[in-house]
Amino acid sequence: KVLREAGAAAARAGEAKAAFVAALRRLAEGLAGARGDEGPRIRTAVAEMRAALKQWDDALGGFRATLAAAGGSADVRVALGTAYLDRGLTSEAIDQFRRAVALAPRWGEASLLLALAYQAQDKRQQSARALTTAARATPDSPAIAYANVQQAVATVDESEITRTLLAF
Repeated sequence: KVLREAGAAAARAGEAKAAFVAALRRLAEGLAGARGDEGPRIRTAVAEMRAALKQWDDALGGFRATLAAAGGSADVRVALGTAYLDRGLTSEAIDQFRRAVALAPRWGEASLLLALAYQAQDKRQQSARALTTAARATPDSPAIAYANVQQAVATVDESEITRTLLAF
């Protein structure tokens, strides 16, 4: 029952996000237009964005409450962290991913998500440590190998890129 409710709550959050993105698109179209009517269209789009963002936050709150009923497993922490990351709440996402890694240290994907959240905050050292943990936990994961290569490219360390590629 809890999983069904969590799925429904996640769907509501996804619908609210889609409404926000649609309103954002209308705002961009209003800004691009130079027909003299962009003022009202922009105000309308901003109001729609505000309403959709509130719906998204409310849906996220429902998702959080539903997952809380499921307990604090690593799966629940990852699901909630992913929802936070999608909403741009990176500090909250990092907190959830750290808890997931503590509960399931051999689950490399949880460490990968932690690394991605750190990257979103431009915390390169923490991201690198989380990626190292992910690679140790799941050495054969193409997603983790790809994230390591991306990080090496971002730091423009060609020797690290070569070492990472050769290790995979």
